[in-house]
Amino acid sequence: EHVCQYHGINYYNLIKREFSLSDDVILNFCKLNDSIGTPTKYVIPGLNERVSPTSLRYIYHTCLILNYICSLNLSNVNIVEVGGGYGGLALCMNYFNTNNIIKSYTCIDLPEARQLQTAYLSKFSVNFTLQFVDSSTYGSDVEGENLFLISNYCFSEISSLHRKGYSDTLIPKVKHGFMVWNEDNMHNFGKTLVRVEDERPLTGTPNKFVYF
Repeated sequence: EHVCQYHGINYYNLIKREFSLSDDVILNFCKLNDSIGTPTKYVIPGLNERVSPTSLRYIYHTCLILNYICSLNLSNVNIVEVGGGYGGLALCMNYFNTNNIIKSYTCIDLPEARQLQTAYLSKFSVNFTLQFVDSSTYGSDVEGENLFLISNYCFSEISSLHRKGYSDTLIPKVKHGFMVWNEDNMHNFGKTLVRVEDERPLTGTPNKFVYF
């Protein structure tokens, strides 16, 4: 967990202001995501219940991503996430995939992280195909049309050698994507950027939302 109460409050306010989600919808996901393990929870003004700020960040990022996908008029989207954490974003994308825009979800990560994601997501029922791929292949075995790349706080943190591996192997296959970039220099990964915005809330000085 990396999200403090202060940022959790900010995520909640952004969700309400930018996407007008009901508190019931927000709380239902938080309770679902917070049901595994013992996450640190705080009372969020407005919700008036104790939730994990990490769950609120997953909701906000999911809304940003799905809103972007809808703006591109995409359907049957195959999500590829590089650096999937414990699987919380995948769960959140499933929770909000009510119109079945997402067809499949592939997590690319280190072996230990993939084991965690597999164990965590096996606790839930999901409405898209789930796959777990070893990061050593840089996505060489990822196939399908309408590939959409997500990498939040990962692609910008790995070494230039590994970035090049993805830039040469996976990224040419994807049409569009979204990243949360948290490193000073923006890496040229060969895609035309649609827009770059300061991260909201700003959790680090160089952090950006990157749409391509």
